[in-house]
Amino acid sequence: MRSPSAVVVVASLVCSTITWAPARAQSPAPDAGVGRDLAAKLCSNCHLTDEIGGTAPRADVPSFAAIANSPRTTPETLAAAIILPHPEMPGIALTRAEIRHLIAYVVSLKK
Repeated sequence: MRSPSAVVVVASLVCSTITWAPARAQSPAPDAGVGRDLAAKLCSNCHLTDEIGGTAPRADVPSFAAIANSPRTTPETLAAAIILPHPEMPGIALTRAEIRHLIAYVVSLKK
């Protein structure tokens, strides 16, 4: 079991180097549209990933809109959840750019 402080440290490092780092030639700026496409491809087996109505594939898994609108959701908590997934969530190998795109997409769903 990972300690809460380890998760905070990892998430902070990830967000400081991934989410908010200046765009570099090999690391494009976060793009919510690319994140939406990744979510549809990689996350939609369990999560309702778009804003358009529909039925969640699993009733016990929150939609991306619900995650975005949770008061506890920040780019850092999203990064931690992606990089250090909970046991029910599969670990998917993602590039730093893909993580940034996914975070940008989820954040874009906040009302």
